[in-house]
Amino acid sequence: MASSAPYRYFASRDELLTALIIDAYNGLGSAAEAEDAAIADRANLRGRWMGICQVTSERASQAGAVGVASVGPEGVAVAGRIVSAAPRHSFGGVE
Repeated sequence: MASSAPYRYFASRDELLTALIIDAYNGLGSAAEAEDAAIADRANLRGRWMGICQVTSERASQAGAVGVASVGPEGVAVAGRIVSAAPRHSFGGVE
């Protein structure tokens, strides 16, 4: 494959890197969401949290590569999937 081949699909190097980073965030988010969904006892917040921590640590190479890059608002929105998969506890009606 020629080094210029990716630029048929992406206007610039930054656009290509942004697409790769967003793909990595999506993969990490999907893994975190799947791990959380696999915990049958929804009240087991510790188990859910530990499961998400485990799956994200197993994918540390993705997280490390993504963590150092800035991809703007679209990257922040996609990265939010990881945070949204984390279990929450309601305290006095406030989540």
